[in-house]
Amino acid sequence: MLEEGVDDWLAYYDHTLSVDEHREVAERAARDERGDRLDADTNVDDRLADLEGAQDEQCGHARDHCEDGEDEACEFLVEACGFDEDDVQALVGDARADDPPGELYGAKNLAWRRYQIAVAEAKEAAAAINELNDLLGEPATTFRELGQRELTKDDIDW
Repeated sequence: MLEEGVDDWLAYYDHTLSVDEHREVAERAARDERGDRLDADTNVDDRLADLEGAQDEQCGHARDHCEDGEDEACEFLVEACGFDEDDVQALVGDARADDPPGELYGAKNLAWRRYQIAVAEAKEAAAAINELNDLLGEPATTFRELGQRELTKDDIDW
């Protein structure tokens, strides 16, 4: 978020999103903070192309999740992306033939994302503790669970 120039990143941070998903959020937030909005100077055709590209990206993202066995993503493909029910069933069937069962694969991906979020939140909390230790004139705490590291806000990859 800071690399994109977002000052109030906490207003845009969502603990349920992965780092890659936050990249798009950061770009949008930077545009919002700069005030880049559709106005008289904006070419409507360019804006429409941007929106179509965003929808294509959403549909591609939904397709990946549908292949992982997420029913809501499959519904999104039908409702928002114009996929036929038979095409979605074939997509899920093909994915399940190549990979572990969709539900297991999806559950594994979800657990992995939750783990990554938990580690990131633990690092942020550790950094906050050490920033407070510094303000209180106390030595930094070493966190065994985080590899014997003394984390500060400078160590966090925002």
